[in-house]
Amino acid sequence: MIHCIRFADVAAYLSGLGFVDLGEAGEAHVFESLNRPNGLPEYCTIHLPNHRGMVTELSVDDAFHEAQVPMPAPTFNTDWCD
Repeated sequence: MIHCIRFADVAAYLSGLGFVDLGEAGEAHVFESLNRPNGLPEYCTIHLPNHRGMVTELSVDDAFHEAQVPMPAPTFNTDWCD
């Protein structure tokens, strides 16, 4: 079992940072923000949620790190998933 985060919470957080939901592309969900300062990446891709609408915490951490998106403080609520 691993920690998971509700995909809707991640999407809402990215929206609050100015990202637009572009939808699914392959095995990921793509968000875009063309107005990020100082050459920060314009895209953030999150693995598609499972059947319960959850994505792994590790997947979100990796995606945010790659896109240079700060984790919220306090962080997302997590739940156990498989």
